[in-house]
Amino acid sequence: MTDTSQNSGEGKNIAIFIRSLNRGGAEKQCLLLAKGLSKLNNVVVIVFYKEGDLLKSLDGDESLFFFPSGNVVLKCVELYRYLVRNRVQVLFNFLPLNNILGGVLGRLARVNNIYNGIRGTNYQKGKLKMSAQFIVSNYLVDGVISNSFMAKSIYIQNGYKQENIAVVHNGISVNRRLICREESERVNILTVGRFVCEKDYKTAIYAVRECCNILAEIRIDIKYWIVGYGEYREEIISLINELDLSNVITVHDGRMDLSEFYMHADVYLSTSKHEGMSNTIMEAMSYSLPIIATDSGDTSFLVKDEYNGFICNIGDRDVLGNRLSRVAQNAKMRLEMGANSYNKIVTDFSMEKMVAKYVRIVG
Repeated sequence: MTDTSQNSGEGKNIAIFIRSLNRGGAEKQCLLLAKGLSKLNNVVVIVFYKEGDLLKSLDGDESLFFFPSGNVVLKCVELYRYLVRNRVQVLFNFLPLNNILGGVLGRLARVNNIYNGIRGTNYQKGKLKMSAQFIVSNYLVDGVISNSFMAKSIYIQNGYKQENIAVVHNGISVNRRLICREESERVNILTVGRFVCEKDYKTAIYAVRECCNILAEIRIDIKYWIVGYGEYREEIISLINELDLSNVITVHDGRMDLSEFYMHADVYLSTSKHEGMSNTIMEAMSYSLPIIATDSGDTSFLVKDEYNGFICNIGDRDVLGNRLSRVAQNAKMRLEMGANSYNKIVTDFSMEKMVAKYVRIVG
């Protein structure tokens, strides 16, 4: 955002506040929102800590970003001064730390409209950070934006004011055409996500083993790629070796360009226990993939059973394995479901639709 004395006066002065630029769903949605809003407004992304893999994607162009410097106190002072100096009119905060600091500093800086963001459904009671976020969200800011109805419901159960929370599902920018994959001798299954317990990779691995057992008699070859990073990497690899599945399942670093994995996959698998609105499922749909997923968060808004994939109960490894085997055996089904995934994501979850909803909330 340029200084308001230099801008054209068109649109609003909007700031989007995020903790870092790590390769997470919230960070990707933050950048997507900034891109969409900047077409008609003066937009800046305020990044509290200048770190994260997504910094590389900037290619040295930091014109739409502001990085406060110094320790936490100095960063807060610099952030407050920036909001005042640039006469920020709208502030969107992403994630708990930003909800707290952005809510307090934004109110002190007399920002007209401040909106906190809640993402994910794994609410952690009793933590000081969550208590502070609760107070700020209920009493200091103008509203709260949730990326799923499930998260909204859970936060209301924990005392958040229902009338303050609006739901805006994640969006995605699709810059590719429908992909029609040719039938091949091997079926590739893909999962992308952080290696954390919420993603329930144990269920995914057992489901793939069940799929292998079903397909063994008809000799259909499958491979399962787990792509990501995080603290549970060694546990995942250990389980794969324990079940003697290393010839079927491989683990890959997710801190890279993932397009090749999506392009060469045939089916996408998600076994999450907790989700808000899954960015990786949306990305898989944009690559025309059928989806096998657990019914967590708002996943059912993305995946319609027997239309563009299958929805299964959380932790039900046998049913997940059965659904994987059905899709693996039927190339026509994969093609039709993949096309339905693509059409649904383009029609219902475009970046433009997401941005328009944010604009309506601000008014």
